Amino acid sequence: MSGTNLRIGTSGWNYPSGRGTWNGVFYPDPRPRGFDELAFYAEHFDTVEVNSTFYGEPRDATTRAWVRRTPPGFEFSLKLYRKFTHPKMYAEAVGASAGLPEPLPAQLAAPTPVDVDRFRRGIDPIASSGRLGALLAQFPPSFKDTDG
Repeated sequence: MSGTNLRIGTSGWNYPSGRGTWNGVFYPDPRPRGFDELAFYAEHFDTVEVNSTFYGEPRDATTRAWVRRTPPGFEFSLKLYRKFTHPKMYAEAVGASAGLPEPLPAQLAAPTPVDVDRFRRGIDPIASSGRLGALLAQFPPSFKDTDG
């Protein structure tokens, strides 16, 4: 495969405590004051999968900071927001966080063009800097390829 770029990275960079912590395994333990996990991670890997974009719409201030804290050539692969791929899970999560006895109705959980625009604006600092690797669409096991 001549001309193929191989990138090495992990799913996420933030594992500060609890079972599976990276302290003392990858990150220093104890961590120096002001330690920046992402900047340290980017010294060792050239790509990362971002899972947080599945659970909440990314904010442009956050993604701009990610770009600023990583070197040129570093890539981010972002999971699509769960409202796009898991509307039922989204409806249940929003209903639970709002203290509703039932999930949101399906029509309120369905993604809209406004949702797409917000997601696009949130990731624009990464895309505009040429740092966008893949957009990952993680679908539930129930997903079926149908015409309807």
